[in-house]
Amino acid sequence: MLVTFTTDAYADITMFGDVALKMLKMMGHSANVHGAIWAEDVPEALSRLTAAIDAEKSTPALADINVDECCAVKGGI
Repeated sequence: MLVTFTTDAYADITMFGDVALKMLKMMGHSANVHGAIWAEDVPEALSRLTAAIDAEKSTPALADINVDECCAVKGGI
């Protein structure tokens, strides 16, 4: 699924559905893509999105975890 965000102030932005839904949830909105974000709601949505991104940045990704540093495997494979 693709989700297109439209506004008169800028060109349309099209995103893959799973990414768009994650972003909407980060902004505090439901997963209902048929809604709208009103101009007066943008500052709060941006604040929530920024906080969610900062929280994700502070959590190490699995690829960033060194197995040798965090886990000891006894006996080998």
